Amino acid sequence: KMEATRKTFIRVVNKQITETCKELQSGGSNQLSTQLRQAFYFFQQNKKENCEKIASQIHETTWGALNEYKGFPSVAWRETFLFAQVMLAFTLESNPTKAMYHIDLAYILGGSADILQPMAAHLSQQIPPASRDGLDESFVIRSEPPTKKLPRINPQFQIPRVSAPSVSDFESKYFLPQSPVILENVTTKWDAMTKWTDLRYFIEKFGDRMVPVEIGEKVSQSDWREDLMSLRQFITDYMVPSIKAYNTDSKFPIGYLAQHPLFRQLPDLMKDFDVPEYIIGELTNINAWFGSGGTVTPLHYDTYDNFLTQVFGYKYVRLYTKDQTPYLYVDAPKEDDVTKMQGNFSEIDIESPDFKKFPLLEKAQYTETILGPGDMLFIPESCWHFVRSLS
Repeated sequence: KMEATRKTFIRVVNKQITETCKELQSGGSNQLSTQLRQAFYFFQQNKKENCEKIASQIHETTWGALNEYKGFPSVAWRETFLFAQVMLAFTLESNPTKAMYHIDLAYILGGSADILQPMAAHLSQQIPPASRDGLDESFVIRSEPPTKKLPRINPQFQIPRVSAPSVSDFESKYFLPQSPVILENVTTKWDAMTKWTDLRYFIEKFGDRMVPVEIGEKVSQSDWREDLMSLRQFITDYMVPSIKAYNTDSKFPIGYLAQHPLFRQLPDLMKDFDVPEYIIGELTNINAWFGSGGTVTPLHYDTYDNFLTQVFGYKYVRLYTKDQTPYLYVDAPKEDDVTKMQGNFSEIDIESPDFKKFPLLEKAQYTETILGPGDMLFIPESCWHFVRSLS
């Protein structure tokens, strides 16, 4: 399987690597261009030791630039990094855990699933399940609401709820009018509703897989940062302390695997849930939000419809429909801030609003809810939303 995928990779990227090398040279990165040509030559010849040596040098250079500058110097550098990860994964096939590390780096930085998934599927078969020894009940998500942390929801502002409507009813009453709604009793047959509440399941099956984690409560805070770690470390260091502090005032570190295409990286998880029948049009993305209590997603909107489905835990969600935009002080796009490049964030801190600075906010009308296990919230395109994890 790996050999067939290797040949496919060679055929698909042969021309692209030539173009990338030219772009590197035109940008003054002659040494990196030479290394990429050499590594790919040895890869084509299936000379693993030679390829691994040079691809490792490419990895060190490009990975170092990514961490130092919080981004690659150019698109060609990013492509070179991705090519190196794939070549390293092939050359390290005899060490499947190490090879999978490079597959994950490629996934996280936007590598092609068409190449990565066959490789990951093959390597997964070589990695035995992790042991649950020493993993106690503190890895199991609590099902009851965290009553001490639940904000009071005014019934007048409650997002409407409806139980398992027909597709035609959903389309006519909510989708076409672009009206937010919470769909109840539509996830009752999902295996995820029971399997995922025991985090030992993730450690057992995917514990060594690498994931991107946001550390800290809010992007706007100085101590907020992004890190890369194994799923086991994320669960142990961030999820378990949050579970232990459940419904108490105890402090715990905040970590968030946010808006990550986890199901593309770990496609076996797709077996645990169904794509909602209410999706009208093309399904473009399925992402995961997986984190401790205390995570915050600032007020923003998306340019596509969303179904935010809660599998475990509780979230406070506030929505402002598109017509409230004039009152929400859209933050200007910031080229140096990856979270605000699209100009779809508000300047307002919803939890501590400054009405003197933002007087029009008092005119804005909103709806809100506590989203709990099994709830599926339809968020229409351009509908502003703020989210805080309560557990």
